[in-house]
Amino acid sequence: MSSNSDDDNDNNIDVNNIDDKYFLSDEEDPQQLHIDDCGSLLKLNSDFYRAFNEKDLELMEKLWLLDHASTQCIHPSQKPCLGVTSVLESWKSIFDSFAMGTRVWIETTNIRLVVNGCTAILTCDEDVYCERFFRGQNKRATEF
Repeated sequence: MSSNSDDDNDNNIDVNNIDDKYFLSDEEDPQQLHIDDCGSLLKLNSDFYRAFNEKDLELMEKLWLLDHASTQCIHPSQKPCLGVTSVLESWKSIFDSFAMGTRVWIETTNIRLVVNGCTAILTCDEDVYCERFFRGQNKRATEF
């Protein structure tokens, strides 16, 4: 038995009245959109490491979804930070710990990006460097 009440019709999508922004225009090329998405993801990854290397909390904040409760970050040897507030507090704490004068920076290599539908996985190798002061020397040494 079927019913045609107004409540039932509220759950149906009228494909004739969908906003045009959800469809590709005749000028849009799906391949070019994919390339643009990949470029945006690679730029975000680059911005993330620039924010870390420059200890730029303002830039780091721009990279995370500020209203998303499922935001997570896992720092080495620490419990996962859950929620954007916890994630940003962790970055502030890390940046503040470097304020003592030790310079730490990361260079990325072997960047790999896989995009499947609306899911992207970006991985890379990190070379972590630390510049520190050796007692009795006027020079700083860089260690790998």
